[in-house]
This record gives sequence, C-alpha cells and structure tokens, in this order.
Amino acid sequence: MKRTTIAIIASTICLALGVFVTHSWSAPSRYAAAAQLGQVHFPTSCAVEAQSSMETGVALLHSFQYKQADQSFSEAAKRDPKCAFAYWGQAMTYYEQLWEFPSERSLKRGVEQIQRAQAAGASTERERGYIAAAAAFYLADAKLSEAQRVQAFSAALADLRKKQPDDANAAAFYALSLVALAEQQEVDVQANRKAAIAILEPLCRKAPENPGPAHYLIHATDTPELAPQGLEAARAYSKIAPDSSHALHMPSHIFVRLGLWQESISGIHLVEHRRSRIRRQSHAGASLPAALSISRA
Repeated sequence: MKRTTIAIIASTICLALGVFVTHSWSAPSRYAAAAQLGQVHFPTSCAVEAQSSMETGVALLHSFQYKQADQSFSEAAKRDPKCAFAYWGQAMTYYEQLWEFPSERSLKRGVEQIQRAQAAGASTERERGYIAAAAAFYLADAKLSEAQRVQAFSAALADLRKKQPDDANAAAFYALSLVALAEQQEVDVQANRKAAIAILEPLCRKAPENPGPAHYLIHATDTPELAPQGLEAARAYSKIAPDSSHALHMPSHIFVRLGLWQESISGIHLVEHRRSRIRRQSHAGASLPAALSISRA
C-alpha cells in the first residue's frame, strides 16, 4: 500500500511538471539579452560580433533547447559568414541526444551544415576537432547502424577531449555521448553511465556555472541505484540556468527517485512562477528569455 501511494505521488508530480513545462515552452521564442542560461566559456576564432551568439548557442545546446540554439548559431553565422563554428553549432541542433535519433530530413540538414563548416575552414585545431567529431556522426557510412554511428561520434569526442584536456565543454559533450550510448542505444549501459559520471562529477566542480555538466550528470544518474550521485547536480542545475525550462524540470527526475517530495513540489512552484512571469512579460510586450521552446518547426 505504501509503495502504491509513493508511486501515485511520484506520477502526479512528474505529470504536473510536464504540464507546466510544456506550457511554458509554447511561449513565443524571442530573445532576451539578460537570459540566465549559465556561463559558458567557448572561445572561437570567429568575429567578435559573433562570439556572444556562439556562447549563448552552446549554453542552449547544453540545456537541450535545440530550436533556440539553432537561432543563436544562425545569428552568429549572419554576423560572421566565415565562422565555421556557427555551422557546426547548427549541425549539432539536429541531433537531439537522449530524445530521438535524427530523422532522414534532420540528418540531411545536419550533413549540409557540417559540410558548410568544413568548407568555411576552421583556423584552430580545437575548432577542427569539434567539426571532425560532428562529421564522424553526420558523414558516417550510411550502412552503419544508429548505435555504430553514435559510437563513432563518441570516439571522436573522446579524441577531442584528449587533445583539449582543459576544455570543459568538450568533456561535457563526450560524457553526454556516453549517456546517449547507455540510455538511447543501450550499449554497455552501466559501464557508459559510470564512465560519464566519472567525467561529470569533477567537471561540475571545475565549471560550476556551466549548465552542461550538472544537466548531463542528472541524466547519467537517472536510475534507482545511481540517483544519490545526481542529487547535488539536481539541486544546482535550476540555479545555474533559471531561464531554461528544462533546467527547472530535470531535477525532479532525481528528487522523485529519492523520495524528496518537498523539493519536487518546490520545482513545480518554480515552473509555475516562471510561467506567470512569462505571461506578464508577454502581455507587456517585453522580450522573453531565449530558452522557452524546444520544438523545431
């Protein structure tokens, strides 16, 4: 009886969060310069005018805000058409890791963007490494299975991380690829989750304001036995990126697994407060935060 009651409460909390978050994601997708999406240090050789859009795009990628990330990278490309990294970023928005493998249409678009990135010619080894990793996914042999394509991508990211040991974003993206192998492709599930955790736990301390490590650690630990290792990240993520709906939703995965009902309910209140703020801003004609929508037209 007790177990049934807990299950009902957990289901109710998750449903409530899902309803609130889905509603907030349907709001207009206009940008706000002061959107709090976390702090991402992502140096590029692109024009100075494109840098802020690049870093916003990466922050949005880290919170799975793919449509908005695409818009941000598109803005970077407009400001600097020779910015190879901008086309890399656009390509990355077509691979919604942990959600679904790209459709044939999305794969085609990703191929087009990564080919544009290659043609633009990145000027640094680091940039070429990121582009090569995305190319390992998008330009892979069509005969490869989905799992093999993701494994090729993960291997390329592992190489990038090895060559760029101080790059927190490279490490985070590599860890995410391990979670994708475990969660989406069911390849070496426990080994890949634990490998991702081993990367992300120290990365959370190294880059505490970067949304990627905390977010991905929540996903990596989203199992009954691993959930305690994700609690600190769950409590941090919504504070790191309070203008990301996904950052307000994700902590509930860990809270519910650990029976932390009050913290789960507090998450609902945060989402509802944000939804109310969005309505007020919308009625006032104000610009809205950049991370309100994840759907792609």
